[in-house]
Amino acid sequence: MGIINIGDNITGLHNQSDSIQAVYHLGVKVWPDSNNAFIIEFSVEAQTLTIPLYNTTGYNCSFNWGDGSAPTSVTAYDGTGRTHVYATPGIYQVLITGTCKGIFFNNTGDKNNLIKIIQWGSVGMCYMDCAFYFCSNLVSIPNVCAPPDVNTIDTNAYRYTSITAVNIPTTVTTIGNFAFANITTLSAIAFPSSVTSLGTGVCFYNSALTSVSIPTSITTIPIQAFEYCTALQTITFPSSLKSIGDSALRYCTSCVDVIVNAVVPPTFGGLAFENMHANRVFHVPAGSLAAYKAAAGWSVYADVIFAM
Repeated sequence: MGIINIGDNITGLHNQSDSIQAVYHLGVKVWPDSNNAFIIEFSVEAQTLTIPLYNTTGYNCSFNWGDGSAPTSVTAYDGTGRTHVYATPGIYQVLITGTCKGIFFNNTGDKNNLIKIIQWGSVGMCYMDCAFYFCSNLVSIPNVCAPPDVNTIDTNAYRYTSITAVNIPTTVTTIGNFAFANITTLSAIAFPSSVTSLGTGVCFYNSALTSVSIPTSITTIPIQAFEYCTALQTITFPSSLKSIGDSALRYCTSCVDVIVNAVVPPTFGGLAFENMHANRVFHVPAGSLAAYKAAAGWSVYADVIFAM
């Protein structure tokens, strides 16, 4: 569609088509190249909205607020251009272009106004520490859950959000502590083979979680990894596994089958398998059955360890 020039009565800018390259209002560019923009959607009243940024250097971006106002410039994480006054309640898409290193709601400010991440774009975003922590009305994110420049989905990144699906890109190698914890709307998560490290409580208290996929790149299941995942009925640990952290499956009260593909029995912390389903069993490689039954810690469960 190319370049659009519109007059004083500017309306309908909340949901612009991807084919629009730019929109001008009285000679001021108010809608940039949407393919490169980081686009987030807010539900607002007549209010002041501030988008918090991660505390680092290197910002040089433009915020286009989606209501026909002139864009604001941001060159520091605490710059005044992050704040905008909306005169009319509604749903607004904010486009950020240029270089924006990271979002940092961290359970503060206007966290409850964020409802969607439309696209990551290409803005050099490389930090996700506490990015959307406690954005409890965030229900939708792009097909991949991290920007292209991110290799770590940091601590509390999506904790206490309301997202329903997660697709972790293969650029990610590390998942931080509680990154996907306390999400009661998430039913499945698959960690790609690029991920080599999972943080403490990575899926803690995800009460709707029924499916977990763990690749052979993982050797350690961390403390509290799936604690209180009360809908999880079965879990399979890879052949690469060497250790299972304290309380890793504690209070997984629906889990009846723990499949461990490791030939050598992994070590595990106290309470790792406590308060699970009363009929929980373990399945292990047939050639390692005797080793599991005799191994420290595992021997307590000898009567419920069976060959695959």
